[in-house]
Amino acid sequence: MNPEIILWTRVLLQAIWDLAGIRVNAPPRDVPRLRSSARAWICSADHSQGSFIWTCNSLSLDPDTVRKRVLTKSKADLKAIAEKEFLESPLQLINSM
Repeated sequence: MNPEIILWTRVLLQAIWDLAGIRVNAPPRDVPRLRSSARAWICSADHSQGSFIWTCNSLSLDPDTVRKRVLTKSKADLKAIAEKEFLESPLQLINSM
């Protein structure tokens, strides 16, 4: 798989995990800020390089569909996705959401 695809897939997965407050390598007091930042990034209408929309488009994913799926999943569902990440490729995980 293309290294850039892997990188941007990981960026998207990290935002999903930050939104859910899971797999966060930060002190517990920083989790609410990370969740808020992830939500703002996912909900943004920005199309510039590195934005949620740009990232989804770069991964051949529909940003609105990913956004809707991510924002409606429970924390348990998002945690299950995080755990599956070690068994499947990251892009397959995002497509299966």
